[in-house]
Amino acid sequence: MNKAKKARAGAPLFNHVTRMTKAPFSQRHAVGKPWIHEDFPNTARTALLHLLHDLVERKYVNGWIAIDKEVRRIARDDPSPHIDDNETAIRSAQSNVTETLGGLKWASAFDFLERLHSHLATDVSEWHSYDNGPVVVMEREEVQLYIAEEIERLLLEERLGFTFADGEVRARGRRHTRTQVSKVEPTFADSRLSEARQHFAKAVRYFEKKEDQDYENVIKEAVCAVEAAAKRLFPDAKGKTLGDVVKDLVSGTARRIPKQIGDTITGLYGYRNGGDGIAHGATGGGRATRALAEYALAVAASQIILLHTIESEEERDIPF
Repeated sequence: MNKAKKARAGAPLFNHVTRMTKAPFSQRHAVGKPWIHEDFPNTARTALLHLLHDLVERKYVNGWIAIDKEVRRIARDDPSPHIDDNETAIRSAQSNVTETLGGLKWASAFDFLERLHSHLATDVSEWHSYDNGPVVVMEREEVQLYIAEEIERLLLEERLGFTFADGEVRARGRRHTRTQVSKVEPTFADSRLSEARQHFAKAVRYFEKKEDQDYENVIKEAVCAVEAAAKRLFPDAKGKTLGDVVKDLVSGTARRIPKQIGDTITGLYGYRNGGDGIAHGATGGGRATRALAEYALAVAASQIILLHTIESEEERDIPF
């Protein structure tokens, strides 16, 4: 069989535009209710089966046997015995997918979502004539866009505490947090902030883990990023800690920031040092929670941007 040819240039056969998936009414109506973590409930597994049926019908994946092979691998079951794609084998594979998905551990179910997008998505081809062979009418990248949107919609409908971005399942942060994290990226282009960037990247990775969330390390690494940025941007400040740098910025001859703003920086730094199990053992400073970790991540991003902006300002005097 000839390899499928790409559709020739011209009017696109599909015009799939990437957009932010809107939350369905059921979840817009559920504002204030908690997101579900560390679970992939049965209703979500049923929704996933509906998505798989849809993808098979659209030929966005290579059928039930291909899905069966992948879900068996994720579940660490024996390899699929199916070789020929006859009707009996297809029905058997479909039945096994349903059964195996029902028993997957919750984190493995999210692993399958990632593999569905990265491994099972395929070009869609049609035979226009026997002589020319199959023609690709929808490229794999467009199929992946569709799958990504449908996975994100599934996660929203089920109110799962994760989002699907760039082919990965990530812990869901509030829009403000995602905005602040994205805003700090250009700041990290400054070569002086290489250490800060590494600490901040660790904080994000800890926050986005699908299992064994480590909120203490989110906070610790986020504050370490602020401290590394402050020490590199203001090497002439007296002292060696973030608190020392902030004190110099507040009360030094230049007086670059108001005391009230400085207190917000040292406040987060103080929680890093005093929170239970963050930088030290339990000290009675309060347990690190997901909400506090997300807050620390967003605030740390804002503080790094602020420190970099202050250092870059030509006019050092602040009228207060």
